[in-house]
Amino acid sequence: MKNNWIFKSLIVIVAFVCFNVANAQEKAAAKTEVKIAKFEAGKALDKSQVSYLNAISGSKTRGDIKAASIDGKTYSVGQKLIAADVTLLDNKANDFETAHPSTDKTRGLRCWYWCDAYGYCWWRCR
Repeated sequence: MKNNWIFKSLIVIVAFVCFNVANAQEKAAAKTEVKIAKFEAGKALDKSQVSYLNAISGSKTRGDIKAASIDGKTYSVGQKLIAADVTLLDNKANDFETAHPSTDKTRGLRCWYWCDAYGYCWWRCR
């Protein structure tokens, strides 16, 4: 009788541990997905655009990004773009998207979707 109680306790403990491990793996695999608005002259950059610029610049920093550097110029949240900025950023984005093919074709032929190794995903349509 005593051994039966120990055996049942061990089964409960193993089940609890397995559930927690599976739950932790699911949380670790969770993605942060962001839709990127088009870059437009006269419009201010938002947080999603700056985080995307940070990713395509090759930076390994993720999370609450306030600024990103592209070709030596820093772009910040709230900064208004001029036409030359839009051309540069679109070219950089297109180069990056060509080098990193879309991983999700369900969003349309003119849409690009990509996730990095840190669990962050971006998508933008042209």
